[in-house]
Amino acid sequence: MTAALVLTVLVSTNTWNPLPQLAGWWEKVTRMSDPEPAWTTRLGGVPDMAAVTITGQVVLASRGLVDGYDRGSGRLLWHHDADWALPAVDVVVIRPRPEGRDTDNQPDTGYSVVDPINGTVLWGDREAIAVWAYGDLILDLVCPASGDCRLRARAHRPDGQLRWAVPLPASARTITGPNPALAATRAPADWFRPAAAGSPGPLPAVIGIPLDGRIHIVDTVDGRHVREVTPPDRQTRVVVAGEHLLYVHSEPAESSCRFRVEAVDHRTGSSLWRQEGLDLDTAGGGGCDARSDPLGTRNHLIATRADNHPALISVDDGRAIWVGVPGERILDTDGQLAVVETADRKTLRVVDLLAAEPVEVWSGEVGPRPRAAVTRDYVLIAGAERLVVLGHLGAATLATVRTKASVVGYGLRGLILASARKIGFLPLPY
Repeated sequence: MTAALVLTVLVSTNTWNPLPQLAGWWEKVTRMSDPEPAWTTRLGGVPDMAAVTITGQVVLASRGLVDGYDRGSGRLLWHHDADWALPAVDVVVIRPRPEGRDTDNQPDTGYSVVDPINGTVLWGDREAIAVWAYGDLILDLVCPASGDCRLRARAHRPDGQLRWAVPLPASARTITGPNPALAATRAPADWFRPAAAGSPGPLPAVIGIPLDGRIHIVDTVDGRHVREVTPPDRQTRVVVAGEHLLYVHSEPAESSCRFRVEAVDHRTGSSLWRQEGLDLDTAGGGGCDARSDPLGTRNHLIATRADNHPALISVDDGRAIWVGVPGERILDTDGQLAVVETADRKTLRVVDLLAAEPVEVWSGEVGPRPRAAVTRDYVLIAGAERLVVLGHLGAATLATVRTKASVVGYGLRGLILASARKIGFLPLPY
């Protein structure tokens, strides 16, 4: 009580006022990052999806709400009630939340395509049960009450013009929701997967749709169902990588698993190349069952060879584009750059894969348990409290940020940070 009385007297007589110092200390402790975001906002929950569109809006989705914000000022531009949202570069695909949902007995089908500038609905479809959003096209799946289903490709703008439609078996009606899983490689930067989903790339030329234990191969350039394949056994994983089919096989050996990878033509099934001893991180359990999709991205596979050397393998011809030393591992790659963690787990190296001989263009330390992500414009190197942003061209350091927040989205000239329900937009040079 005496201390409180003395403090009150000092403040009231302007002898000493600790409040500004306390306020400054509290602001420093609670800030999201250093440098601070250009603006912050608070959502009703942890963000489900976040992205910066090519037209310059920040789109945030959380707990049935989708909002668009001005990238520069953080001003709220528009709002929709929606079950989910899929930003797709210049549009946002949403499933509108119907009024009176608790009394509505209609199935959860359909979607709307929204202009991120003002939230206007450009077009929509009421019958689709599943939707995949890509940077150039939208795929949807419709299944009438009787007959086969149809996989359709539609343009973003202006009105969802139909590009092609491919028949699928009626059992495809079990595929529902936003971005259902396809038979494809698994991105190595799993921590960055939610952020990457907000800025999708173009539709791959070939996709594989898993259905009834089979993989249906669809050529998205010609818009036709090529054929269907069946994995031969539980030890073999079949996925689409680039424009080829991969058969990734693992079987028990004396002390571990024995691996084999074969690439075949997606049209004819003829073998293109085959290698023994490539571990693509698909096997799990004592029986070496293929429980996971192989590690890779686009036309490249991330493997550990039989001699324990990590390697980046070309899907086209099975050639090793980069080979490391035992103990190193690739944290992420896009086939042009690769982020490699050294064997001592202290240093990260960025390697230019397009040089005549792969060459290191950046190296540094960010602390224990580092993570990395390679995007079209940036390379992100993340530690426990530090984030280094490199430009994709030349790997020049664009920003060094002190933050404990998570990167939940990115896009044109900025990153979206999240700390629980608090969201901030961090501008970046382009």
